[in-house]
Amino acid sequence: MLPTAIVFFSGCEEPIQGIGKEVLPPGDIIETYYTDSLEIEFRTIRLDTINSYNSEYQLVGNYVDPQFGRISASTYTQVLSRTSPIVGDPDLLYDSLVLNLQVASYYGRLDQPQVIRIYEITGDWPEEEDINSETTLEYSANLLADPTPIYLDEAGTAEISIRLSDELGRRLLYADPDTLGDRDLFNEFFKGLYITSEPVKHYNREPGAILRLLGNSSNTQLELHYREEDTTATIFRAKVEPFQISSSTPKFHHVTRTQEAETLLDIEGPALAGDDEKEQFEFLQGVVQVRNYIRFPDVDQLGNVAIHNASLTLKVDPETLGSEDRYSPPTAILPLVADSTYAIKFGEDGAIELVTSLSDVVFYNSNDATYTIDLTRYIQEILTGARENTGFVLLPSGAGNRVDRAILGGTGHPSLAPQLSIIYSTLLD
Repeated sequence: MLPTAIVFFSGCEEPIQGIGKEVLPPGDIIETYYTDSLEIEFRTIRLDTINSYNSEYQLVGNYVDPQFGRISASTYTQVLSRTSPIVGDPDLLYDSLVLNLQVASYYGRLDQPQVIRIYEITGDWPEEEDINSETTLEYSANLLADPTPIYLDEAGTAEISIRLSDELGRRLLYADPDTLGDRDLFNEFFKGLYITSEPVKHYNREPGAILRLLGNSSNTQLELHYREEDTTATIFRAKVEPFQISSSTPKFHHVTRTQEAETLLDIEGPALAGDDEKEQFEFLQGVVQVRNYIRFPDVDQLGNVAIHNASLTLKVDPETLGSEDRYSPPTAILPLVADSTYAIKFGEDGAIELVTSLSDVVFYNSNDATYTIDLTRYIQEILTGARENTGFVLLPSGAGNRVDRAILGGTGHPSLAPQLSIIYSTLLD
């Protein structure tokens, strides 16, 4: 048990003469120390392309990152018919079929529009658990609409309406109502839409962007416009039959990285779980899953101590953010307990565990370009034997639907190396 008096400190790894220390019995004095010299194991781990099933946001677009290569994203989505559709009558007059999309945000360059291409999916959808990093679906070779440039407003958002093929529209309008009203039959009848983009060209520096489509908005749906005769007035009234894209609509995006040769990631980034000692840079990115692994191999040399505060500061290289900070780092990152293979450790209940002491996420500080992770509880539990020292992994918050990236100073960087700072007191025997 700690005595009631604690002597505070300054300096590195040495106690100081605290105020009032001379009046305390020698047996009640505990020294408080500071250290920032413990070894840090810090490495980048690169995984395969990741698909995101039924994410709130779906990604489409492409951009060229001089440090990471070309990032390309495409989306596959089904649409939902109402259980009691009012179309299917051969006397209805077809008008148009319109796809409404809502762009919630973007990552990359704002002033060059993405050109969207839309196709009909022809391949069968796999079960949710079978969708993995290699999953793609077959689609028709014929475009459902002319290639459409997407212009964003100053806030980086947009609401877009794209007229699709009249052939598809008529097929939906005059389909058997029983087929339209049954989800399984309808998904076999119309398997959905594949949305992709034309590759951006190097008209300017850092071209292109990834658009984040909001997938559960009333502004995101397929609309079938038609006219129905009003027999009481001998006119045809305009009507709309919606086919929703919602939170329950099966969908996923496919994100890939190409043109990586000779980028900083190619030159400095290690192979999967490869040797990464004393590297100058480490890399972090969502969706395409470039994550970090961190461990403190000699922390147990502190011995029998009480940790008052432990924090790890990671520094972003401001020289790699692109012009006008186009490639801003993730707003927040998640430090998750790892296993001995550098992978996220899952508990018996399937839950994952955060290592932070204060909050679920660690926010980026744009003032000094850092992330500071509170590890007070984590370090203490290692020292008491309450947890194994298997390290933890870092990934961006929202990693399934954000391509935001960061280039961090590695342990070999002359000025941006990570810093583990610990304040502790030795415990009396």
